[in-house]
Amino acid sequence: MEEVRILTAKTHLGLASAEANRKSFLTGLERSPHFVGIQAATGDYGPHYLGAGTSKPSRAAIKTDLAMFLAPCLERRIPFTLGGCPTSGTRSCVDWTLEMVREIAAEQRLRFKLAVVYADIPKAHLLDRLARGEKIKHLELPGRDLTPEDVQASTNIVAFMGWEPFVRALDTGADVIITGRCCDDAIFTAPAVRAGLDPGVAWHTGKIIECGGMAAKPVRTDVAMLATVQRDGFLVEPMAEDVRCTVESVTAHNLYERGSAFQQKGPAGTLDMSRARYEQYNPRTVKVSGARFVPGPYQVLIEGAGLAGYRSLSVAAVRDPEIIRRLPDFQQLVERRVRQELNGRNDYHVVFHNYGLDGAMGAYEPNRGNSTPSYEVGVVTEVVAATQTLANDVGQRLYGQGHMVMYEGRVTGEGNYASPFSPVVLETGPVYRYTIDHLLPLADPCGLFPMKVFQVSGSAWSEVAHG
Repeated sequence: MEEVRILTAKTHLGLASAEANRKSFLTGLERSPHFVGIQAATGDYGPHYLGAGTSKPSRAAIKTDLAMFLAPCLERRIPFTLGGCPTSGTRSCVDWTLEMVREIAAEQRLRFKLAVVYADIPKAHLLDRLARGEKIKHLELPGRDLTPEDVQASTNIVAFMGWEPFVRALDTGADVIITGRCCDDAIFTAPAVRAGLDPGVAWHTGKIIECGGMAAKPVRTDVAMLATVQRDGFLVEPMAEDVRCTVESVTAHNLYERGSAFQQKGPAGTLDMSRARYEQYNPRTVKVSGARFVPGPYQVLIEGAGLAGYRSLSVAAVRDPEIIRRLPDFQQLVERRVRQELNGRNDYHVVFHNYGLDGAMGAYEPNRGNSTPSYEVGVVTEVVAATQTLANDVGQRLYGQGHMVMYEGRVTGEGNYASPFSPVVLETGPVYRYTIDHLLPLADPCGLFPMKVFQVSGSAWSEVAHG
């Protein structure tokens, strides 16, 4: 094909206004795209969602989006792909999303062919490779090779699939594709690569449009984005009249979540953007060209998370200027008193997040030396322990000491803290940590990503292929 039109439905599944997005999405469909896709997974919210295998967006928000996207694409015979089921892309998230697809198919009496691709990595696979002496390198840290302990400590492990499993799914003739964890850009790279267009141009397209209207001006997360991929480059245009792509907005998104403006590593090699050109094609459209694909050893990023303990939280406001002037010393006093109460017990971890001083940036706060303290500080006290009972006990003791403890300059009888909540200590449950962030070599780009294909007719589903 000489041209492939790819529509990003919006920035992220389950995010932003449904009605505003609907108009933009339908406008995009009027341009007769060959493919519609949307990303759904992210690590932006930390390890909890991977460790627990759950979603950050609500079920209601996700189902609303899916119900809005599926029928119009099927009516026009345009393949629709959801890449990286929210939020972590685990099998549990994929199957949870499929429950909603089942409901929508029954409610709207939809008929379609569905391909489902999973991204979970069995622990036994990794343990076997390690037992055979294979070194699985860390993404960033030299000497931090994967260990059996890392694997065993993980509740969920996923791999970031590249564009090849998406191409395989499209080759089945699927009308709808649902996948586990993936490289976001691979969702949108696949149809152009499959059509025989340059992989460098195709990959750069995916990189720019993966977040939809975030590459536009003003940034709009509810705006669909259309990319027209050609042999020498691609055009990118938002599907809302009050939004436009500019050279500035597109190049800015090119830097989004990247350590380099000119290179991006991926499973199949490197995207080299050192010769990329960005031109204002018309007032609302930018043309991008010049990127090239440099093949390399095939490897996928694998990510794991596991249980770190159980958490309790308390939230309090501090307005006493004497406490604020010496807040770190005050908190050390509070923690010391609690450790004395517990006879020096140390199997828990305490963190004070001081919003109004350095709660957001912590040790990286550039204004830490400011001689003028805030007049009010919000203190979030976090306790992580091996059991919820211990975390709650320590949290209650810390709040009590913080509320009542004497300190230098104190003139009141009590009331160091004011909490907006009752109970003052909140039980938040399991806490997860990242356990794996490593690069796994693969001989077969699709080998670790099992696929099932279903024929769907309303509430009736029949599996027609798997592998």
